Amino acid sequence: MSGVRVLADRYELVSFVGRGGMGEVWEGRDRVIGRRVAVKLLPHQRGAGSSELFFREARTAGGLNHRGVVTVHDMGQDPSDGTLFLVMEYVAGRDLSAVLHEDGPPPVAAALDWAAQAAAALAAAHEAGVVHRDLKPANLMLTTGGEIKVLDFGIARFMATTDKSSQVMGSLAYMAPERFDEHPGDAQSDLYSFGCVLHELLTGEAPFTTSGAVATMTAHLRGTPEAPGRRREGVPSEVDALTLRLLAKEAAERPESARRVHEELRALAAGAPPASAVSTASSGSAPASAPVPSSPPAPSSPPAPSFAPAGASAPTPVPTAAVAEVNSAAAVAPAVPVVSPAASLAPPSAPEMPQTPPPSAAPASGSGGGQHVHHLPTQTAVPRRPTEGPAAGGGRQLLTRRRALWLALGVGAVAVAGAGGAVALLGDEGEKKPEASGDKGAGSRKPSGPPAPARKPWALRQETVIPCPPVLSGRVLYFSDGGMVCGLDALTGTQQWETPMESDANQFTVAGGLLYIGDEEGHLRALTVDGGVPKWKFPTGDRVRSRPVVADGTVYFASLDKQVYAVDAVRGTKKWSFPAGEEIYCSPIVRDGTVYIGVDGDDRTLYALDAEKGTKKWAYRVDVGFPKQPATTGDLVFSTGNDQSLYAVSISDGTKKWSLPLKGKPGTPDYYDASPPSADGDMVYVGGLDAVHALTAADGREKWSYPGLVEPSTPVLVDGTVYVSDLGDPEGTVYALDAKSGTERWSTPTGASLDSMTLHNAPVLGHGLVYVTNENGLHALDAATGQGPEGMGTEG
Repeated sequence: MSGVRVLADRYELVSFVGRGGMGEVWEGRDRVIGRRVAVKLLPHQRGAGSSELFFREARTAGGLNHRGVVTVHDMGQDPSDGTLFLVMEYVAGRDLSAVLHEDGPPPVAAALDWAAQAAAALAAAHEAGVVHRDLKPANLMLTTGGEIKVLDFGIARFMATTDKSSQVMGSLAYMAPERFDEHPGDAQSDLYSFGCVLHELLTGEAPFTTSGAVATMTAHLRGTPEAPGRRREGVPSEVDALTLRLLAKEAAERPESARRVHEELRALAAGAPPASAVSTASSGSAPASAPVPSSPPAPSSPPAPSFAPAGASAPTPVPTAAVAEVNSAAAVAPAVPVVSPAASLAPPSAPEMPQTPPPSAAPASGSGGGQHVHHLPTQTAVPRRPTEGPAAGGGRQLLTRRRALWLALGVGAVAVAGAGGAVALLGDEGEKKPEASGDKGAGSRKPSGPPAPARKPWALRQETVIPCPPVLSGRVLYFSDGGMVCGLDALTGTQQWETPMESDANQFTVAGGLLYIGDEEGHLRALTVDGGVPKWKFPTGDRVRSRPVVADGTVYFASLDKQVYAVDAVRGTKKWSFPAGEEIYCSPIVRDGTVYIGVDGDDRTLYALDAEKGTKKWAYRVDVGFPKQPATTGDLVFSTGNDQSLYAVSISDGTKKWSLPLKGKPGTPDYYDASPPSADGDMVYVGGLDAVHALTAADGREKWSYPGLVEPSTPVLVDGTVYVSDLGDPEGTVYALDAKSGTERWSTPTGASLDSMTLHNAPVLGHGLVYVTNENGLHALDAATGQGPEGMGTEG
């Protein structure tokens, strides 16, 4: 069989099924056993460390043993091109997204039966410690035998962690409110997603079917979901009550477990009105296609179309296990990338707009009594139109513009620098973006709301020194002059609010609607992003100079009391602390359950700590210290030492892979430090004593260097450009360099030193502007040209 691809000398790829956001799906044949299988291929373009994560997540999912979970048979990596693959149970049937799209919502009894089956599978996973994180109709298979099977446990986490174009664990229409605050997802957030699915099974629509991403997020956070019984007759009040409990904004108000939900659904299904004159899935027959309304029915509208009369014959089996994402073109809204701090330097690409498939094929004639042939929705079915109506809750409960745009990190594209703290949000309120899904013209619909404001350079003059770089989150730029914390409109520099600090503020970060700030009195403080209202403060034994980082609901930071801390991000309570041998100025980073942080002085160690327990995984010790925030990509962590060298260390065991001196040409003063590194894909960028360097991550080979800078800041990579400040230049020059060649695109002196006590004063990118602080204040430069505000550099 020449030309047939075979994986692991065992699995033949027989026929292509489809392609989606998570890769390709093929119908395959197991040569050893002779059975049909479904094979999912995930292109390996994510760095060397991603394969380890893939296998770990796949083994976890493969350990689930439940009839309602698609079985994982095998996994591997093709040595020829690095392609990762999953071999799974072959399931003939359709996913529920296709069923709803092609046939409309099922009878209430069938909807409750299907939901109960899915809840049983979800309960088995949760009880085994496995969270789905992307529950939606497209990930629920209805087999030709009437069973529900859940797809893709573990895949959402792998894709979100490793793929820049998919840095979200979930799909927007089904995401729990806490997920927009960088919560990684747990059993309770799965239950919220399950509530969205149940609502859609009962009514044909997700609970919030707005026409834009920000509006959908607003609805999840503030909107009141409508009970299914108000959209469709015949839904018992008890079913309405369960659905609304699942959709509670607060996780604590949702049902206690998926097991309990399964039990309630079984009891409700037993008492639901019978589905008269209809064919349920359990009969083994599939429904014929029913028309899909062009817009969702109003609450007072008649019931949505039900299943077709009995007698419709079963669909032609389609191998759709592991192909849920192929059907995503019919979804209400796309997955929106949400990137947590220290995730990546390069902004993820915006979601691709689904292409409109050709019209559905007509029913096949011939034997079988007019058999209806069902096809993959992405190949033959016309997606539903998104609703044109207002947000759920009547459109009255809206987020503030700042809050909505903060939550919309990723509606355009977001990048957060691990070392320099640079945040890039590409895409502003009112700008045209591809719509979620729908008919051919959906992507060209004019945006609602006011047009995007013009991006003009601006400056905010300050008489006091700004001690740390600003932080950008959505439309708001946060900064501190030490005694005050302020929020500015990032496009105009107009002050939104300010609040006094009890002690001088140091470095800070934004996550989950809170500002986390270390201060000179030894506290980590949490303030609200709207107004700077204090929420809590956590005491340490000395000053907090480390920039905090938030991951999985925990704030990680260090203090000069020689401790690394993990604190609950919401309550401010201590989870653990780890003692080092010296004062810690370094800021941590977190990746895949590990905290990386360096210590200098007498300790001179780069540590890897378990993020949950605070125990030491490994320690790499040298004759010099590691005072600067590290960075990581692939299977390496990078840190600059006090000897002006860059070290590359294995994330698995802490062994050194390579190191490179960055001391510059002979005669260069050695009293400046090398910058914290930044890493992206297969490249590492770092500032040496007289140049910016672009190095291959695997071996430290220099791709290019740009000389002439006295003391480069952390390089920040956004959209193919490396932005860097010269902290040793009295004129405070900012540079934009081509990421591929290192050639200068522009350079702009800001007129005053960028050093001025500022810690690692790297540029901050967003909204087409470059934000930098110098001795005279805060400046916003045009990112494309480097043009500064009028009069910049002329003030005393």
